[in-house]
Amino acid sequence: QMVTGLMIVCNAIVMGLETDLPDSWAWDLVENVFLMVFFTELALRCYAAGLSNFFSRSNPDITWNIFDCMVVSIGIFDTLTTLFFQTSSQSMATLLRTIRLLRIMRLFRLVRFLKQLYLLAFGFAEAIQ
Repeated sequence: QMVTGLMIVCNAIVMGLETDLPDSWAWDLVENVFLMVFFTELALRCYAAGLSNFFSRSNPDITWNIFDCMVVSIGIFDTLTTLFFQTSSQSMATLLRTIRLLRIMRLFRLVRFLKQLYLLAFGFAEAIQ
């Protein structure tokens, strides 16, 4: 969870830098690396939970799982569209790049996890005293 949260924060910083310095050649490469990391993380979580459990209605994280799948799928669609249709419309590219900002919303999932970790640590500290 912490590594994923760190990657999300780094991706948000890169998106901010990309906005301020749009002429750098490296942004597409960096964004594709982040996309590969998020895709790999999603695939590993899906494999670990099992595909049927990952999308099960009884899974308390189903909303986040669907959200993650949508964000990663949109990123892959954006990359493939850019790769195969170099002359794609600027408005479509802008829309897809704006949707990438949804990755930042994944931090809310991490915040929920950190709250549970804080309560656990606080409980241990109280038990020791």
